[in-house]
Amino acid sequence: MIHDRWLAPFLPTVPAEAFIKQQKIRLLTELALIVIILSIALDISHLLTSPIYKQHWVRYILLVLILFLNRINLYRPAAMLAVAFVPIVVFSQFFSDTAHVSASLLNYLVVGLLVSSLLLSLRETAVATFLMIASILLTPILLPNFITSFNQIINPLALLIINSILLSIFMGQRNLIETHRQTALQQSQEQLQMTLNAAKMGTWHWDMLTDKVTWSDRTLEIFRLTSDTFDFDYPSYINATHPDDRDRVETVVQNAVAQKIDDYDIEHRIIWPDGTLRWIHAKGSVHC
Repeated sequence: MIHDRWLAPFLPTVPAEAFIKQQKIRLLTELALIVIILSIALDISHLLTSPIYKQHWVRYILLVLILFLNRINLYRPAAMLAVAFVPIVVFSQFFSDTAHVSASLLNYLVVGLLVSSLLLSLRETAVATFLMIASILLTPILLPNFITSFNQIINPLALLIINSILLSIFMGQRNLIETHRQTALQQSQEQLQMTLNAAKMGTWHWDMLTDKVTWSDRTLEIFRLTSDTFDFDYPSYINATHPDDRDRVETVVQNAVAQKIDDYDIEHRIIWPDGTLRWIHAKGSVHC
């Protein structure tokens, strides 16, 4: 994993709620940067050992384009280009390095299949697999100077087909597990919500880095506020607190944050918009 500080310039701004997309964008960025670093190291090694070595700039052009598309939040085109990166580089070798290429170079197409399984859906991976298999089958026709018989492509073809079958099984099981996990999570959330409603309790979350406060509908109801009348930040919560309790509340909150208390617990008064006075009991914990 590459440190966040190094990844930050290459990552777009993605809402925190879109966690899965956020992680896919991060993964694609890491893969592209790793390949760039490895390509530079490989080129330097070849230049030092072979004066006639020709750099393959197509790799860098594609990788920079992938990073750019990903950076402007066009993940899908960037992911598709990342999958196409391996076939493009492999087939470009047949035309740029004619003295050192052979049918075994087609074995590297399986890397594109692995990238597809990481970045794309099962259906999209199936399409990518079909296109790679078709490209191998067409090589005796399109590249007769390098692939002179069908026997030369049997091994790359078998490798690609076997890996595609294994990956389809893996991705299918992964999707099934994720579906069951999401279903169980939804049921758990529904049960929790029923329990909270029965107990007339609400939930809250405060992100201290962004000062964003998240309140459940029930919490808003307790304070007699709505999403239109509450600004969802810490000062808004303090403003809803009784003036005589604000210093005590802020002191308890500051101590809880400073000491990373696992059991934040306080009772204090709040004032409804119509001036009505009510007591609430707030509990929480600090996570860093």
